[in-house]
Amino acid sequence: MAGRFCVLKMPAQKVPKPGKKRMMLRYTVPLICLTLALLVGGCVVQPITPETPAASTQEPTTEEAASTTDAGFSTDRLSNLEYQLDAIELGPIQLADGHYEDVANRIAVDWVNTYALGELNGVPAAAVVLSANTGGSGTFSVLAVVVEEEGALVNVADALIGDRIRINSIGFDADEIVLDFVTQGPDEPMCCGTQRTLTSFALQDEQLTATETEVIGVQEQISETVVMTFTPQVIPAETRAGSCFTNAISVSRADAWRCTTDNQIHDPCFQVDDAPTLVCGADPISGEEGFVLELTEPLPAVEVYESDRAWLIQLGDGTICGMMTGTVPGVGDQVAPYGCADEAQSYLMEQFNTEFPLWFAQDVTFDVGENGFSIRSSVMKPVATVWR
Repeated sequence: MAGRFCVLKMPAQKVPKPGKKRMMLRYTVPLICLTLALLVGGCVVQPITPETPAASTQEPTTEEAASTTDAGFSTDRLSNLEYQLDAIELGPIQLADGHYEDVANRIAVDWVNTYALGELNGVPAAAVVLSANTGGSGTFSVLAVVVEEEGALVNVADALIGDRIRINSIGFDADEIVLDFVTQGPDEPMCCGTQRTLTSFALQDEQLTATETEVIGVQEQISETVVMTFTPQVIPAETRAGSCFTNAISVSRADAWRCTTDNQIHDPCFQVDDAPTLVCGADPISGEEGFVLELTEPLPAVEVYESDRAWLIQLGDGTICGMMTGTVPGVGDQVAPYGCADEAQSYLMEQFNTEFPLWFAQDVTFDVGENGFSIRSSVMKPVATVWR
């Protein structure tokens, strides 16, 4: 295990403290990091005691896993399944590539890549959120439970979550499905709910029933993702001696560097003038100023790989995620290079949906087994701010 490391140095988010149901999200850093160290050699944002850095600007190393989910509940099967949707009186509908449409009746149902795998009443199950429009102004989120019966997936129950809501997380806890979502509070219009709610659902007598609901805070709606290029505005008083060996991995910029001081890597260090003055450890979210790197040798030649990926991300629920600069988890041909500072120890998949002014990112949690990583839960979350 010598030389292995796993450090997520990101500012802690300020979120409401929900009740005991939130405990289903507590998967500890040491467990994930130990498994990552064994499987892929580490996961880092700003590593300490690193192995000898490679003198190149290759993109971060990735490790692919054998499957995207448990074999019985693959996303391909779940997004091409027949769902009952009795909760909104649609009756059985058959998804094809994640979509169902009845043009004559102006009905559309979509798979929104929001689901979790776990157990209900001791039986392996998938909890799937579908989005349905039934011809009016509403967009209804429906929670569907899927189990496997004699090799076939079957939707055995469903429940209405709400109209024009936004999911923060979905997971299983003690034979219940727990949803963290934003809905309409008292006197709020349907379009613009801000009430953050935690609701538990249990499967009882073949019915999916809400067993407990708790209001846990306020979460403002956002309509557009803000994209910013970060440059330190303050020259810190603290100085440290060190050198840079390549351009930064965490951000693709000619004025950002990957540097070392006392055998510790700092990435990115930003060049703020032609002196050159480099500032390492500055953080636009926490306001940390960092320190000035006093170069012990000249900067290397600029070598930047083409990439428009983000460096830091703030999601709509306040979660902060940052680009990891070492090996990262992944499934199939997808990688999750952003580690998030939340209780679930979640990650963001690399590709964002940037089709609209408000971007969306796939926030996932992983299980790790003999065959590598598999997705435990997935939620499409709005992206509030991106720093590059």
